[in-house]
Amino acid sequence: ATDVTDLLGRMKAATAFKKGDAGMKSVVEDCRAAMSTFVAYYRRNNKVAGAASFSTLYTAISTLSGHFQNYGSEYPVPEKRKKRLNQQYAEIEKQVTRGR
Repeated sequence: ATDVTDLLGRMKAATAFKKGDAGMKSVVEDCRAAMSTFVAYYRRNNKVAGAASFSTLYTAISTLSGHFQNYGSEYPVPEKRKKRLNQQYAEIEKQVTRGR
């Protein structure tokens, strides 16, 4: 759960940036590395990969990672996508709190 909490914090920080915000590139690159490491480590762990929170988190990682892959580390997440990601983050936090 600490790994999830840590990763969620990084993802929220990367999602919150607005155009021209200082430090965006380094935060986003750090987040992308953390997302990649998280997925590579936990995807093979059936106990974790089968959890509802992992499924939702994997979807959020895919969305955020895809955004930065296509638009680069200095292009902020559009409002519509940001809203969906924030809903997923809230859902993940709820699931993790319940031990799912």
